[in-house]
Amino acid sequence: MVISPQPVSRTTRIACFIVAILSVASLAYPPLPVLTLLGDSEQYRQAGEALLSGDILRPFNEQVSTSHIAVSLRPLLFPLLLGITTHLPLLHPDTALITAHIVLGCLLLVAATVALWGSVNPLLTTLAIGFALYSVKQAAWGIMSEWLAMCLLFLAALLYLAWISRTSPHLALAVSLCLSLAILTRAALLPWFALPLIMILQAPRGTHKFTALAISTGLLPLVLWGAINLHRTGTFSVLPYEGLNLLATARSLGTIPSAPNDSDLERRLITDINERGITAPDTAFTPTGVHRWEGEFYGAFHINFNVTTDTLRSLTMPNAGRPYSLATRGLRAHTDRYRRFLWGGVIALTCDYLPLIALCAIATAWLAQRTPQTARWALGVITLCVISLTYLVVIFSSMLWLHRYIIPAQPILVFCLAVSATRLVGTLLQRRLTTEL
Repeated sequence: MVISPQPVSRTTRIACFIVAILSVASLAYPPLPVLTLLGDSEQYRQAGEALLSGDILRPFNEQVSTSHIAVSLRPLLFPLLLGITTHLPLLHPDTALITAHIVLGCLLLVAATVALWGSVNPLLTTLAIGFALYSVKQAAWGIMSEWLAMCLLFLAALLYLAWISRTSPHLALAVSLCLSLAILTRAALLPWFALPLIMILQAPRGTHKFTALAISTGLLPLVLWGAINLHRTGTFSVLPYEGLNLLATARSLGTIPSAPNDSDLERRLITDINERGITAPDTAFTPTGVHRWEGEFYGAFHINFNVTTDTLRSLTMPNAGRPYSLATRGLRAHTDRYRRFLWGGVIALTCDYLPLIALCAIATAWLAQRTPQTARWALGVITLCVISLTYLVVIFSSMLWLHRYIIPAQPILVFCLAVSATRLVGTLLQRRLTTEL
């Protein structure tokens, strides 16, 4: 059922403006220490410079030598933002980036309120968005891609919630485009590609073809990036960097076995990472310790990641070693350790993140039961909960960096929970007052 927009009073508009200003101010003040991530921040800076100079778009073996292969293989949107802010006059590069992050948060607030104007009370939308953004404030003060990826993914989710209540090809296109840009910021968000596929199934009868066409059009940035990678590396791929993470994880479990049909380049890669890499000790796989960033497992992982990238840098073509294929081989060779690795992810997911997802889904389902006219909203929120859970399962089955990788999805869950819970409480109070009267 399409929800018709309701008139909004002048007082509500003023309240929305005040809440939005306070929300943006809370992101800026009090300031937080600037967060950097080991060598990642420096790699992003180098990638930004290479992108602005055009070097990153050349074939891989013609690029100016860089200190790390990740400079060439990382998705391009955050390096582009970082490169632009680094060259802004009168501002320190870190200050310029944080300012850009806060401006993005402000734009997200405005876009969300406009997109959901006819579906959710504007004041509730503004309050919930402000609270959701504040829950990941530290990311805004970091030289890291999470904030930009979060803004794009959050906007895609909000546009999807708007689409679910008033389906249109324009909204479907906007969802797909924002999602494509989010993946081009953090390739780990690829599981969220399930959202546009689900939208085609959820489209009203007779609109499936138009929805599919709009969604396909929005995926053109991913196709373009894949074509660029085909030109640079010889392989059509939108996430070449993530294969390196998975291969380093597999090597941390144990040595990578060779196969009779391996090419010379693959044999060289396998031999080098087996000889120079290290295997995490048995003590690294305790259920509560394997996922810890400062734990023994990630100590081994970082060494293996650098060994893998150093070896690939010396190869003629960066994807010649087929990282995904070799990583899968390593995981199969060490199934017992991989099961312990996965169990640590189950513990982290269950204790730290599943309660938020479950609470959001339960509150939304309860709301739909009490208020049937919110059924479409409930369908959208539960869809986002399922995709969030799927995304986290994919992460903990490969890298376990849940505390960092939850950042793009957390505000979506916080926003949906805040809106559903507020609506539910309002409905229960209204019915109680009606009963008493």
